[in-house]
Amino acid sequence: MGHGGVSGGLCPQRRRCGLPCSFTHPRQQHYSGMITLKWLARESNALHFFTCSVRNDSMEGKHGCAESHLKYSTYGDLRRGELSLLIRRVQLGDNGTFFCRVELEGYRQYFQKETQLYVTVQPQILNMSVVEPGSDGAPRRLQCEVEGQPLPNVTWLSASGTPMQDLEVKNLHSGPARLLSSVPYLQEVLSCRAESRLGAAERRHPAAHSTTLIISVSVSGLIVLLLLAVNRMHRLQEEQ
Repeated sequence: MGHGGVSGGLCPQRRRCGLPCSFTHPRQQHYSGMITLKWLARESNALHFFTCSVRNDSMEGKHGCAESHLKYSTYGDLRRGELSLLIRRVQLGDNGTFFCRVELEGYRQYFQKETQLYVTVQPQILNMSVVEPGSDGAPRRLQCEVEGQPLPNVTWLSASGTPMQDLEVKNLHSGPARLLSSVPYLQEVLSCRAESRLGAAERRHPAAHSTTLIISVSVSGLIVLLLLAVNRMHRLQEEQ
């Protein structure tokens, strides 16, 4: 046995994902010892994070490698050379290189194969907020934090939905698959749009309900002022 090739897979975040792996033993039909599967992450000589074993000549049905309630399990039968790993609720932290290794009882060499997991995330806008000027006197900025894998492109739009070409845009990576984009803010209505090949997300500031609330409060205040003025006029008339 020796080292195999490289395979890989794409998987959306928080979904189930399978990493394919298989092997063929030249004496598979005659081997009756233990088959031990180990999965490693990041480095080929790292400590395994998942392992299970089964005797090749056993007649048992479902074996311990295929427990359905665990984060990691196999989907296949080791006795048939099926070593694929099933990962439940994949997260961005799972992104990277994996190695599947098979050790056979009585053999000093082992089979090992490399595979890549690429976790994808649809674009989403995590937060929009106004950053007040600091001690350096810099102008207020409207900040939009987006997430996506691959990292989405950010476009700033006017109230009419037209891309703003003349804004001073600052982009800063704030973490894995996250980006902070900001523009100078002068109380106008702006929208932040994040887009990649997986989709798009858009958010407006101030939000539509905030605008409605401001209008409602303004109208209510105007009504109160009118009522006070009418009441004062009545009092003046009574005094005369």
